[in-house]
Amino acid sequence: MRFTRGHISGSINIPYSSAFSLDGELIQCASTSLLQSFKGRVVVIVGNIVRNAADFTAHLVKLGYPRVCILDGGINKMKPTGLLMVPSPQI
Repeated sequence: MRFTRGHISGSINIPYSSAFSLDGELIQCASTSLLQSFKGRVVVIVGNIVRNAADFTAHLVKLGYPRVCILDGGINKMKPTGLLMVPSPQI
């Protein structure tokens, strides 16, 4: 599921493929700047590819994010909860 088709309210989209530089640092953009403001708080990684979620989490831990976890089952676990924000169709 793409972020634009449904996401958790208040979440930010940082694609794994464009999040980190070759040296493992966060690539600076609006989303990563917002993520940096949450350093020290609980950060939940929600992805649809388990390996990417695990690698993303490992990178954040290496960068000093002490409270990072992965939502087991990713976004598919959220679908039946009714907690996903789904944009209304463009009219």
